[in-house]
Amino acid sequence: MKKRSGKTSLIIVLVDALPFLANELRALGHEVVSLSPGGGIFSVRALLGERQKPDILVQMERLGARTYLADLESLPCPVLFWGIDSQLNMFWQKWYARLFDATLTPHLSLFQALPDFFRPHSLHAFSWPGYERSFVPHAARGRQLGLCARVDEHRELRAALIALLKEQGLEHNSSPSLSWKEILDFYSGTKTVPNESLVCELNFRPIEAASCGCLVLSPDVGADQEAILEPGLEFLVYRDGLELLDLVAFARKRPGAAEKIGFAAQRRIQAEHLPRMRAAKLLDIAAGVTRRRLDGAAARMALWLTLAMQIRNRSLPLDAKTHALEGMEFFWGKDRDRSARTLPFLPHVCAQVINLLYEAGDRERSLELCRELLRIVSGDKGHEDRALIGQNSLMAASACALEHGLQDAALAFLRCRGLMGGSLAPLGKERRDPAGICLAWAQAAQESGDIVSPGFMFSPQSGTLPESALSWLLMAKALKAPGAGARIAGLLRGRKGLLFLRMAHTAGESLGHPRSFIAQLEYGLDCIRAFRVREGLFEIAEARAKAAKSGQSAGFFARLKNAGPGERNWEKILQKDKAFV
Repeated sequence: MKKRSGKTSLIIVLVDALPFLANELRALGHEVVSLSPGGGIFSVRALLGERQKPDILVQMERLGARTYLADLESLPCPVLFWGIDSQLNMFWQKWYARLFDATLTPHLSLFQALPDFFRPHSLHAFSWPGYERSFVPHAARGRQLGLCARVDEHRELRAALIALLKEQGLEHNSSPSLSWKEILDFYSGTKTVPNESLVCELNFRPIEAASCGCLVLSPDVGADQEAILEPGLEFLVYRDGLELLDLVAFARKRPGAAEKIGFAAQRRIQAEHLPRMRAAKLLDIAAGVTRRRLDGAAARMALWLTLAMQIRNRSLPLDAKTHALEGMEFFWGKDRDRSARTLPFLPHVCAQVINLLYEAGDRERSLELCRELLRIVSGDKGHEDRALIGQNSLMAASACALEHGLQDAALAFLRCRGLMGGSLAPLGKERRDPAGICLAWAQAAQESGDIVSPGFMFSPQSGTLPESALSWLLMAKALKAPGAGARIAGLLRGRKGLLFLRMAHTAGESLGHPRSFIAQLEYGLDCIRAFRVREGLFEIAEARAKAAKSGQSAGFFARLKNAGPGERNWEKILQKDKAFV
């Protein structure tokens, strides 16, 4: 920390930060060291070398090859992590964030929704900044409806939105080589910009388009988006394809009102969301930070778990078996830290050791660890080793045993959860088979809040062991468990980022129950949510006909009324679109 012209100048180390942050911090009079070591695991002390001790260190999540910092506990200054894509990376960030004193994120609600055990201690809403642009009157803009966005096999929802709006005159630029300036110039010539996000999270587009004074039409993301712009006054929210079409029509019919909302959005960006404001807010956060990061064995475990999840997700080219054996050192190594035996992370480490060994092809060693756990829970081991036992380690062992065809062992681990105090429904004879065990673990995971892991690759054929409720249900369905498809659809109800996955199951339920209007109605509503409006209206009309034939019209309209956003005249909509019946 230095004094310059009567002001305190800080030494700030930025790791993988975008240039704007360094530029703005320097403009505030601070000394900034920007480091971009590239993908890999680095000792922070080795990175700093002989440089002066920093007053603040900030790591920004890199969207390409990722940097993982070790030894952060050795720094006496505040250390902050700025997550960017947490909506797809929570499965490892929930561990990595614990190595820092504070976590900055545009997706505050996602971290707040984590079970208490996983939630970082100090969380701060912190989105990327907007841009300083001159307002162009809408009458001078030549494009009524426009969107800059990539489309690929991972963006089915976006592709459906574009197909729907091209009928409304949407101009779509999908070039991956567009610069920020080209994107902003495109939006400065556009009146209305529809937004769609990969897993219904706050993304870059509302801020980009609002910076240019566009009318932004965005999905109902919730509090994270509403902290940036006020719905109704600075952008408009839609909840399905029909409502989006209504808003597009509104923007065309009432250009003055659309321009007023776009102008208000740009003023909000200029007042609160420019780069210099983000830099100043970061300094305010750092000034109020107290030391909350993990240290010692807990820090080493958290980093190990971070890397384990990335190895399992095939996002980090480290040897899975080697990493698993390093993890075993925490609880069975010769020089292990005895204090680590009391840490709540230990069952998670044990679980990931089993997963890594199994997924690396070392089936025998993974099975031996399962046998060891069984001996521990059976009372053959001392109290010290019982620290390895938790729902996650029991779940991993049960999954591993199932994959080895050891049904009795898999069931024994499930029953152990009940002995530990977990609520476990009695297993009847029909649920003692592998499919029944999968269903029971799905229920256990759901009760503990581990519903899905967006961004983590899993399929029953992938060779990856299940952990979340969704992955266990997918396993159960692969084993032909009765009702598994319906349970998956129910689990994913309202989870907009997984809408296409839910649709695969609501479609299956509709085909599997051809006489029931309910399954077909659910599928039709999902189609409308996924911008397949014509297909959705056809399915709903078919469901209506089925309901009428069986004397259930009142029940049909009751369900329809409860499913749509706000008051919607479905009689009129279906009459208007009777060509689809």
